[in-house]
Amino acid sequence: VWNSISTGPTSGGVGVWGSGPNDVWITGSGHWNGSSWSTQNAAPSGAIWGSGPNDVWVAGGNVSHYTGSGWSQVASLPAGANRVSGSGPNDVWIGGGGYVSHWDGATWSTSWTGTSNVTWVTAVGPGAAWAVGFYDLVMKHVP
Repeated sequence: VWNSISTGPTSGGVGVWGSGPNDVWITGSGHWNGSSWSTQNAAPSGAIWGSGPNDVWVAGGNVSHYTGSGWSQVASLPAGANRVSGSGPNDVWIGGGGYVSHWDGATWSTSWTGTSNVTWVTAVGPGAAWAVGFYDLVMKHVP
């Protein structure tokens, strides 16, 4: 059964992710703590993924990371990020433009995919991901 929460955020969200029933983010809108919505420190707008309540990533043109104390922008990645996925805090994948970037817990590595746009990326295990681009271009990265 779906329940409407009428006191929720008022701006339209484009992504939703949660680590549990008391930690749900709607990008561009707010955060649910289990009893109420807060727009304070709301997630930026974009695709969202996290490994836990203090490790949340948003890709919406730029990439932002939440560590429990606030959001910070990751400046070292190519612009145009629109997808994010991962298998844990040390395995985060960002796709967008013609690039796929990977966070291994210490550094980012970025690769040109050969397509003008990555439309989706998903982690399938530590260090391994699949990406899809326009015109059915499918890629995989396996360590």
